[in-house]
Amino acid sequence: SVTHSAQRMRLQHRKSVQPPGKLKHNGRFPRITSICWSPNNLKFAISNSDRNIIIYDADGNQRDKFATKCADPNNGAKTYQVSSIVFSADSTKLAVAQTDNIVYVYRLGDNAAVFGEKKSICNKLAVNAAVTCMCWPTARSDTLLFGVANGALKIGILKLNGVRKNKCATLMESASFVHAIASNETASH
Repeated sequence: SVTHSAQRMRLQHRKSVQPPGKLKHNGRFPRITSICWSPNNLKFAISNSDRNIIIYDADGNQRDKFATKCADPNNGAKTYQVSSIVFSADSTKLAVAQTDNIVYVYRLGDNAAVFGEKKSICNKLAVNAAVTCMCWPTARSDTLLFGVANGALKIGILKLNGVRKNKCATLMESASFVHAIASNETASH
């Protein structure tokens, strides 16, 4: 016989990462548009309505911050929002999905445990509609899955056989907006 003991989940507020009182010059707080933890549990990142990425350590201390880049500077730097962010399986890269029809993959550095290293864009995936959601399957480090506003589910091929590709393919299409996406990390196929 198996005995199950009831366990209770206790939630505790430890710290506000964006404390009240830090109003911008126009009298508003930047909204958080996405948040994610790194797979190594050493970092978490938020994107905000000012199009910045802020990276915190596991204790909630801000350790890094950088501005995102618009897909087309001719359209103006403030014409998009960050819609989704996700870390790579090794926690050294951060994919940033944007409403200006692009996903940028930023290299955060070579050491996943170090903060403040130089950031660089290592991949760009352009599509024909706003990117709405995204996931980075752990078992497939060279591909991203993302949904777009026109109802398409896309796969972004970052590398193939060690060669950088930056290609997108459509996995399926529907007539409705893609709100969320997840991957099954235990699937055998």
